[in-house]
Amino acid sequence: MTPFRLQTLLIIAFTQYVMRYAALMPLARAQGVELQLSDFAFFCLVISTIFIAAAGLINERKKIATHIILSGIGILPGVYAITEAGAPNLILTFAATAILLLLYLFVYKHHFLVGNIIVALFFAIVPLMVLLDILPIYFVYGKMNVNLNFAMYWFAGVSLFIFLSVLSCEIIKDTEDFENDNVTCDTRSFPFIMSAMYAKWTIIGINTANIAIICLIYCLFLRNIAGLFSFFYLLLILIIPILLINWKVHNAIIGNDYRLTGNLMKLVMLAGVAYSGILWWYF
Repeated sequence: MTPFRLQTLLIIAFTQYVMRYAALMPLARAQGVELQLSDFAFFCLVISTIFIAAAGLINERKKIATHIILSGIGILPGVYAITEAGAPNLILTFAATAILLLLYLFVYKHHFLVGNIIVALFFAIVPLMVLLDILPIYFVYGKMNVNLNFAMYWFAGVSLFIFLSVLSCEIIKDTEDFENDNVTCDTRSFPFIMSAMYAKWTIIGINTANIAIICLIYCLFLRNIAGLFSFFYLLLILIIPILLINWKVHNAIIGNDYRLTGNLMKLVMLAGVAYSGILWWYF
């Protein structure tokens, strides 16, 4: 497995651990409750996600057996986690996610925007899977005694941020490949169909939408959570780097000009996830 794919898997693990221990745990304790899913069960959830993702990252499309084996290995620890959480029906979600990634790899990877959206949706689901931890809390404490709606709103915001960030990264990667003539005859990527110029403006539009959503969420919720720190963190660590990415994309001429912007976008995404750590400090 290449270093890039290993980095992707590490990002998945980082995201889920941060969202559980730095976001969900302090929010639960603020309600006077403790997480009920064991650390081992949560570890199984993370391992499950990693193996399912690995099945969709392998480029050797003809080795379908490898993908099925990795997906099967991924589903098994997921079964343990959801069984402990008391929601065995969710196994269908794991199976559907594995099938979706396999369809991406063998059918939709080179289709216009479809492959990009599937990848972005998968990464957007990664933090939401941590919400599995909420189910046993309600089983133990009852819905009348605990309200974790804010946690679900927070996770939804992070998920939307990740979706837009990954979608931007995917189109940046396709544009880099297109400009470097690193495309095959079956490629139907965004820049191949719409031209690199349209791809540029789409990337800039997605990033601008992400900035607008960050500003809106700050005004509605985050200014009351360590307001000054949140303001400067979001401005210096997220918004200004995204504006820099837009400027670099706008001025990109050759494929390699996009490589730095793609890597910077990944760092911004990680910084956005890491911001959830403020909940551990605030609550």
